[in-house]
Amino acid sequence: MIKVNHKEFEWEQGITVESLLIKLKHDEDFENLIGETATVIVNREVVPKENYRSHEIEDGDVIFIYPPIAGGT
Repeated sequence: MIKVNHKEFEWEQGITVESLLIKLKHDEDFENLIGETATVIVNREVVPKENYRSHEIEDGDVIFIYPPIAGGT
């Protein structure tokens, strides 16, 4: 089992951050969070975008996905 933004999902062996994001694009709770500039944190560590394809999710991982935040003056 993994948790993504406090929602539980069945863990799949070999799933990567990239494949998880692709899967979550079709989940209505996440479709607005997933984008080119979303930030992904796994077990309190930011996963760099260049590692999304290779970073495997482990059973029990806690994941947070944050959308880009616009700001400035």
